[in-house]
Amino acid sequence: MNKRKVVEEIFFQEGYSLPVVFKSGKLHSLEARRHSGWGMRIFKGGREGFSSTTSGDMDDLRRRASANLPFGPKADYSLPQKDERYRRVSNYHAPTTRTSEQELIDLGKKILSKFSRSRRKDVAVDVDLRTGYRKTRITNSLGLDKTHRKSYFRLLIMATRAKEGDLLRLWGFNISPKMDEASALKTVDHMLKQLSLCERNIKPPTRRIPVLFSPRVLNELLHPIAAGLSGENWVQGVSPLRGRIGEQVTHESFSLHDNPLMLHEVASSPFDDEGLPTARRPFIENGMLISPTLTLATASQLKLPPTASAKRSYKGRPSGGSFLLEVSPGSRSFKEMLSEIDEGIYVEDVSGGGQANTIAGEFGLGVRVGFIIKNGRLGPRVKDCMIVGNIYECLKGDFEMSSERENPWGIIYGPYIRFDSLTISGKGR
Repeated sequence: MNKRKVVEEIFFQEGYSLPVVFKSGKLHSLEARRHSGWGMRIFKGGREGFSSTTSGDMDDLRRRASANLPFGPKADYSLPQKDERYRRVSNYHAPTTRTSEQELIDLGKKILSKFSRSRRKDVAVDVDLRTGYRKTRITNSLGLDKTHRKSYFRLLIMATRAKEGDLLRLWGFNISPKMDEASALKTVDHMLKQLSLCERNIKPPTRRIPVLFSPRVLNELLHPIAAGLSGENWVQGVSPLRGRIGEQVTHESFSLHDNPLMLHEVASSPFDDEGLPTARRPFIENGMLISPTLTLATASQLKLPPTASAKRSYKGRPSGGSFLLEVSPGSRSFKEMLSEIDEGIYVEDVSGGGQANTIAGEFGLGVRVGFIIKNGRLGPRVKDCMIVGNIYECLKGDFEMSSERENPWGIIYGPYIRFDSLTISGKGR
């Protein structure tokens, strides 16, 4: 970027959401919300000034961004221009954005009715349904002007069963660009099945045994790898992956891509939050490290090509991230993998990262919903236990991934994963 020339970028976000919330089976709140905001970056003299506003006063925003120039970070890179080529991404469904309050209320009642008909009087159910859209527009003084709109329907269900000495909390989640009643009710069916499986509890074996993880767990399980791929962590020198491009960092059967162009996904986008065209990009391919997640700034600092991985809101500067992570599948089904386990644990959901050195790859996952596996079949629920390990070591050892893949949270599309030997520790032990 020419250090004498002043270059200006405006990042605009606008959104609308209609939430309908039921608490303990009763309508609790509904209130449509609109929001919008502008973030401006000004580049001059090799530095970047930034400021944001919700008022829409561009002159004031420009003055404040300019005033921050002397204190801003170095900016030795060029912004995208108007002649960039972009792929079309369709994740906007206009009828979903016009969904009425009554339609959401009616769907919420159908969901609650399914729980009621199951005669689970010991279960309290909260339901949060919402529809909306988000519009992003990026313009700069080099001629770029790109806009993308996405719609969404989001369902969150929390079912809580409290017994003496046992609190069970199940979560159901569904998100897509289009309101889909059938998929929402299918989520309820899955939760009712889980409730039935959770009738009996046993203490888990506290030793090294096989563990089979649901795709619901991948976000937490692979979080250390996402941290290791962060361009910001590479710049700070804290990532164990820095300097290892071209090296084998996992077994060759494991690949990890970002796929912002996947059809019918809320997370998809034709450009990143700096305006670069997106593409399906490998971060780890056949076990080999290809690239970290880079913004224009971190790519410049590391002297690597940018990966169109910038994520931000109008309130802040871009940072590296992913749109929709895609984990490679295996060749066998979940049922085939399950049938081979004589004794182990199946983990449906976890309660977080625990006390672990995440950046080094360590994880400590509390089992929120898990089941003992005996002779290839699911048995009673296991509780009060934690699974610990190092994801880099796990992905170099004995593991297998299923042929089927799911995207339960809307941000990571991946398989069931079985590790042949992980440490199980009991609560308080």
